Amino acid sequence: ALKFQALNNAERVTSNLQQIASLTQRMANILHPLKEFSRKQDPQQSSVSLRDLRDGAMSILYGQLERQNVVITWPEEADRIWLKADLLRMEQVMVNLINNAAQAMEQSSIKQIQIRAESCGEQIAISVCDSGPGLSHEALDQIFTPFFTTKEQGLGLGLGLSISLRIVESLGGMLSAHNLPEGGAEFRIRLNKAQPPSAQATKDSK
Repeated sequence: ALKFQALNNAERVTSNLQQIASLTQRMANILHPLKEFSRKQDPQQSSVSLRDLRDGAMSILYGQLERQNVVITWPEEADRIWLKADLLRMEQVMVNLINNAAQAMEQSSIKQIQIRAESCGEQIAISVCDSGPGLSHEALDQIFTPFFTTKEQGLGLGLGLSISLRIVESLGGMLSAHNLPEGGAEFRIRLNKAQPPSAQATKDSK
């Protein structure tokens, strides 16, 4: 670029700088999950509502899902479901699971993602269910193994689900993968229930 600048060839300078910017962004995309995978950080746990988790994830994914013609539904009672979690890190998990589901449905005629919530004793189970082809036996066995990926070469490092598993486990929860009887895949997160902040404040004042 400097040589072409010296020759007053603005067109080639612009082209070279665009390539540099593109490659720099690609490097950043590769390095970010590697940094996240190597980081050991204690999560900041608090009472997190599913509504806040939904709003944070959808603010990142809304445009992408619309372009991919993916329909996503969340539980109507999302504002009444409270989890003991770290909001920002759980947003990262949900974005990763929803993004993976959308990519799995690229060749599907029906593209639907359902977010389900179920009470399981002292825990809440949050499921991300898609209408894609489901997971192969090999994928089910290795889906959380670092660097394992079902995506085409260059489209992923295979670290997203490993990072998601680490985050969920650091919050005292579990993350598992299954195939649904009706078809499609389900990623299921189990986290401890939490009291709404107002209820916790009332309890602490007594």
